[in-house]
Amino acid sequence: MATDELTPEEIIALADAFPVGPSSRTLLRMARFPAGAIPVGGYSNALEFWTAIADEVASGVMPDGRRQILAAARRKFPYSTRFPDPAGAAAAPAGPLRVLVLGASPAGLPWVRTDQEARRIEDAAAAGRVAIEYVAAAMATDLERVRAFRPGIVHFICHGDSDRLAFNDPRGEYDLVKASRIAETLGYYRDSAGVRLRAVVLAACDGNTLAPYFTGVADTVIGHRGKLADPCGIAFAAQFYRLLTGAAGQGEGGLAGTAREAAVLTVALSEACAPVQSNLIVLSSGG
Repeated sequence: MATDELTPEEIIALADAFPVGPSSRTLLRMARFPAGAIPVGGYSNALEFWTAIADEVASGVMPDGRRQILAAARRKFPYSTRFPDPAGAAAAPAGPLRVLVLGASPAGLPWVRTDQEARRIEDAAAAGRVAIEYVAAAMATDLERVRAFRPGIVHFICHGDSDRLAFNDPRGEYDLVKASRIAETLGYYRDSAGVRLRAVVLAACDGNTLAPYFTGVADTVIGHRGKLADPCGIAFAAQFYRLLTGAAGQGEGGLAGTAREAAVLTVALSEACAPVQSNLIVLSSGG
C-alpha cells in the first residue's frame, strides 16, 4: 500500500464519524481537499462517499492527502484512537481526564441525589487520573464552565423528560431546557474555544430520546433508556469512574467499553440494578 492511501479501517472510521453532507464537506475543506474534486452526489451512504474520496487521494488529487484528512479528523475528535497520526505522534493531550459534573435537583420535581453521585465520582477519581469539577444546583448558564475548565467529559445528573433536561432556575425552581439547545451550547464552546469532548454522560431518565442530540458534540454519549433509579445511577457512576482511573479506561474499548463493563459490574453488585445493563445506551459520534 502506498503511504498516501487511506486504509480500509480509516475509511470506515471516517464514514462513521462524518456522514455524507455538511460534516464530511466541512472536514474536507479543513483538510484543503480540492473543492472541485469533492463528489456532489450519487452516493447512497457514507462508506461509498469516503471510498471515492480515498480513491481520489490514492490517485494524487492533493499532496499528502491521507495525512491532511486524518489530521483534520483528529482536530474534530482529538481523543479518538480511530484517526492515527501517520507520523506516530500522540493524538490526545497528556494529563488527567477532566470531568465537569453538573447536578440539578430543583424544587417542584422529585429529589435527585446529585450530591451522592458527585461524591462517588470524586471518590472514584481519587487515584489522580481524573480531575473533577462539581457544580451543585446547576443552572443552564453553568455550561459556561466548559470554557474555563475544558473538560473531556460533561456528566449531567438531573431529571430528563423526552427532549429536555431539568436545571435550576435563579429561584431554585425547575427550568426545563431543550437538549438540542444544550448541545448547541457545547458545540459553541467546541467551535469558539476548541473544547473537544470525549463523552457526554446523561444520568437522567429518557436517555434514549436525549442521547442522540449530543452525538454531534462528543465522541461518545452514554445514557440509560427509560427510568433510571437514583441508587443504580449512583452505583453505575462509581463503577464507571473507578474503571477510568485504572487500565480499563485506557483499553481498546475506550469509554464505550468502560461504560459497558461498569454496567455489568453494577448488576453484579445489585440485582435490583439489572436495568442499568439492559437499558444502557452508548452512541458514537455520527449516531
